[in-house]
Amino acid sequence: MSASGRRRQHIRPEIGVSERSIILFNLALVLGALGGVWYLLARLRGAL
Repeated sequence: MSASGRRRQHIRPEIGVSERSIILFNLALVLGALGGVWYLLARLRGAL
């Protein structure tokens, strides 16, 4: 835990594999949420 905390303080220009995977995972979550909202809005619009 202390090693990861120490590593977080140093801002490196290159992005590590773990950081990149976390960013991609967050993007996938956001896109999934947007898709779900779009799907619900389309169904509600169709019901109306």
